[in-house]
Order: sequence, then structure tokens, then C-alpha cells
Amino acid sequence: VVLPANTFFERFDIADSYYHLYVSVNEPVLRVSGKSNREVTVMLAKALGIEDPHLYESEESIIRKVLEDSGIDYEELMRKKIVKGRKLEDCEPERAKLWNEKIEKLFENIGIVPKGEFLMITPTHQMTISSQYQNTYGIYDPFVHISPEDAERLRIKDGDEVLLKGSSTVRVKVKIDPDVPKGLVVAYKAFWRSITGWNVNELVPDGIQEEYGRASVYHHFPVEIFPVS
Repeated sequence: VVLPANTFFERFDIADSYYHLYVSVNEPVLRVSGKSNREVTVMLAKALGIEDPHLYESEESIIRKVLEDSGIDYEELMRKKIVKGRKLEDCEPERAKLWNEKIEKLFENIGIVPKGEFLMITPTHQMTISSQYQNTYGIYDPFVHISPEDAERLRIKDGDEVLLKGSSTVRVKVKIDPDVPKGLVVAYKAFWRSITGWNVNELVPDGIQEEYGRASVYHHFPVEIFPVS
């Protein structure tokens, strides 16, 4: 199936960041060919006879709702083109409190996972956006990061090779990281396998995250680590 996607130069959208609170507007500068993600979704919905009104919302309506949740005024953004949003706790103190309690509970239960010794998380590296910009800075992190306590328990030294077992098993080098809590391991997502020799996608199970929208468990899942003697 080939979908007629267009470029970001042709789309009306907003852009935020993993690392700061600013939001900018992306206004189309030309129309050449192809359709935006929303336009393709509408075309598919019509072809399939799906009548859910959420699928037919305008881009402006969707953006207004997203901005409202972030404490940003739509008209101000359109006028200034870039504005600063508010932190979660500034917008909804109760929601922020509940979220922090969930995070604290997660860290209390690290290590108590159903099928392995560790809980793996797979964040984006600070110098990339998933697989983008890797060839810009030439920075790659092929390691699995582990706490000093767990490394000592497994008799692993910095730079040692281990077998990392999830849905499959990969051979990877260890980076001992004092910022990683005991019971947790960290591997950055989306680095090119042709360069690093492995990718976290190889470890991701087929399970569903029941608590958060029945999405994939890509960003956190149980793994086992075996030292290579």
C-alpha cells in the first residue's frame, strides 16, 4: 500500500519538544502533492464507511484542544509563532500529583517483573529524535546501561559483553551508570542496527499495555541479563 504523504512544508501543524516547554506553529509554505496524515485518515474513513466524528475534525479544532490542555492560547500562538507552555503541575496540580505517585510506585516495584530480572526502558537519546539526526552529530550509544549495584551482583565490569534477553537475545556491551536505579536497565531506542550491531526493537515483546490505551509495550518491558564468560 502506497499512501500519498506530503512534506512538513505543506502541512499545518504544531511542534513541541522532549526537552523544553516551547511550542511553535508549522504553517504550510506551498502545496505540491500528497496529503497530510489527517487528510489520509479522512480519505480512509470515508472509503471504509466509518462515521466517527473524531476522524473528521479539522486540523484547527484538533490543535486548539491540544493547546488548551497545555495552557496555550491558539490566537497567541498564531500571532507570535512560538510560545512557552506551562508545566503539568502548573496546569493541573491534582493530575501532576497522581502522575508523580504512579512514577514513585513504578520505582518502588522495579525488579518485580513477571518474566525477568530487570525492567528495561528505551528513551530517546538527547542528541537524536528517534532515528533522525544520528548522521548529523555522529553520536551512537550501543550500550545497555545498568546500575553499579546490579553490575556488582552479576560480576559485570564496564565494557563487558552480556546476553540481553527479551523476545529474542542480543549480545551487547554494558555501561555502568550511577544514574540508573537498581533493577532497571536503559537502552536508547532507534539507533541504526547497521552501525551499533543491534536495536532494542529485537527485544520488544508482542504484549499490550493495558493501562495506557492498549498500546505496545515498546518503551518498558522485562528482560534478563546473562554475563558472557
